[in-house]
Parts: sequence; C-alpha cells; structure tokens
Amino acid sequence: MAASAQAPRVSRRAALRLLGLGSGLALVAACAPAAAPTPPTAPAAATKPTAPAAAATSAPAATTAPATSAPVATTAPAAAATAAPTTASAAAAAPTTVTSTLKPFQAKDAAGGKPDLPKRVAWANTSDAEFFLSITTAMETAAKDRGLEFITAIANDDSAKNVEQINTFLQRGIAALAIQPLDANARAPLMQQAIDKGIAVLSLVTPPSTNQVIANQYKVGNAQGLAAAKCNL
Repeated sequence: MAASAQAPRVSRRAALRLLGLGSGLALVAACAPAAAPTPPTAPAAATKPTAPAAAATSAPAATTAPATSAPVATTAPAAAATAAPTTASAAAAAPTTVTSTLKPFQAKDAAGGKPDLPKRVAWANTSDAEFFLSITTAMETAAKDRGLEFITAIANDDSAKNVEQINTFLQRGIAALAIQPLDANARAPLMQQAIDKGIAVLSLVTPPSTNQVIANQYKVGNAQGLAAAKCNL
C-alpha cells in the first residue's frame, strides 16, 4: 500500500512565533495614521489645436551659370611701319607759298595795258635801324625825282602791324609796293593780291613779287658791323 504524503509538522515554538509576528504587524497597521485623501486632479486644459506645420519648402537650388571663358583677345595686325618724313615737322606744318614762274623778259615784246593806278609808291619798312632808314631816304628821293608820291610806315619788327600797314596801303591805292622781309608766309597773300591788281611789287629777297632785290649779304653785314662799332665809340 502506498504511503500517503504527510504535511510537514510545525513545532509549537515556531507557530507561536508566527502568531506573534502577525499580531505585531496588525497592531502597527492599526496605529499608523490614515493616508490623506488624494485631492481630485483638475481637468486637463484643453490644448489649442496647433496649426499644421507649414511644409518647409526648400529654396530652389541656385543654378550655377555655365562658366564661359573670356573671349580671347585678338592681336591687332601690326601697322606697316612708315618711314619718317625727311622734312622737319615744323617745316611741314608751315603754310605753303604758291609761286608762279614768269616768262623771261623780252624787250621787243609789246607792253600790256596800263593799269588805272595812282602815282603813289609805298615802302613797308620793318625797322628804324640806320640801314633801313637809308633805304627810305633813297626811295623817297627817287620817287620825288619822277613826280611820284611816296608813303611809308615802320612796323618795328611786329608782323601783325606790318600786315595791317600793307593792307592800309592797298586800300588807299598805290602803283608800287616795296617790302622788307619779316614774315613771308603772313604777307604772301597780300603781295599776290597787289600783283593781281597790276601793282609793281618789289621785294627784298622773298616772293611773290614782280622784282626782287638781292644784295651781297657779306657786304651788308660788314657795313652794319662797322656802323655798330662806330656807335659804340
């Protein structure tokens, strides 16, 4: 016959201990203050509905312009080197005097028509130096001997004044004009104007003229030097 399972035996002493422990726990629980009632919790505030977050739109990505290479500088074709003019620039800039060649004089040729001009001779002097005053005296004497009126003016080496005096002679009316070199380019148009009117133009060296007087420059310089030396003494 099978043996039946028996419950474990508890000693009297252990039972008393368990009973005493249980009584103590009950006494402690009875003496402990009651727990404060839990206050009712306030109803939770209704939260405002949050606006739906705007969908973040990303800025369109900047498109990078295609890099264009700078245009290659083209080298201008080198100009053909021109030879420098042989004449000085100052001389090239000076006005050109147009001259005409007169036919050689022939004594047997018939004389042209007599121009209607007053019997008056003008001397456009440029200086009151002794040499030029000597010319003035000689011309005045020769004009009176031939029954001609003689007029003169001194420009004192002023080109503009000299041109003005020649213009005055032409407006007054003359039959002959004698000119001392000063500014050939400035006076050339007036000299040509006089020739076109039939006036005899006598020039000391410079054209245009109907007669030119060429002096021995060495003798002229020597005479002026001797005169200057005497003045200094």
